[in-house]
Amino acid sequence: DDLPWDFSLGLQEYGSDASVFIGELDADLAILGFEATIGERAEVIYQAVRQLDWSLQSEPTGQDCISILENPVGNCVDVANLMYALYKHYDIEVQPVYVQQTLSGNFNHSCVGVIDEAGEIILVDATIRDGFNIKHNEWYPISETEFLSQFYGSRGLALELAGEEAAALIDYSTSYTMCPNRVTSLLNSAGILMARGDYAVTENYLLQLSEQGYQSAQFSYVQGYFHLHQGEVKEALYDFQEALKLCPTHQGAIEKIQKIKTP
Repeated sequence: DDLPWDFSLGLQEYGSDASVFIGELDADLAILGFEATIGERAEVIYQAVRQLDWSLQSEPTGQDCISILENPVGNCVDVANLMYALYKHYDIEVQPVYVQQTLSGNFNHSCVGVIDEAGEIILVDATIRDGFNIKHNEWYPISETEFLSQFYGSRGLALELAGEEAAALIDYSTSYTMCPNRVTSLLNSAGILMARGDYAVTENYLLQLSEQGYQSAQFSYVQGYFHLHQGEVKEALYDFQEALKLCPTHQGAIEKIQKIKTP
């Protein structure tokens, strides 16, 4: 695949939403002149992205940068992908950023960091108003390889939600191969394979996650589902209860517990 932040081919279609956007942005940046600072140029790009008719959602779309400009729908990963692409397009040094906790207290978020003349990172989060030079609570830069792995994992989830499980498994595998600590891609693969009845591979994936010390409500739920299909009801009930401890609103775990306890 071409890199998801590569504009080189998509801008050839004159009059497309993407080419119009870039043309207008070129003009806005030209007005700043050559003496503009990196921060000033970066903020103009941020404002241009903020003016798109966004439909932000919790699930990713896995679109590349051209597709996002044509169809500005997605979550923080999609928005960060577009911002990263634009800053690279305009030769502004940028790093992908993983946000452990946002300024508002939310967890597991993505944005980007622009490197200014002094080598300092300016956090840019185009999912929110006043997101330029935002002061998120806990964050750290990630590598481009990790960012690309995140993209494939997000696209895999979008494909899975669209019912394209075979394509989703390919993206999940690519994501995990590129970045083995991206365990959510392995977990999502396990869920698909178990639904298909491939319990041997599912067991292997769950074992790998367990050995890495991975914990999440969804992991406990998938483990419980696996044990249930193996006839291990006691173990399944324990896993579903663990899922509820981690996420009290986990509807799947609630339903499974009720089903097990109902005579």
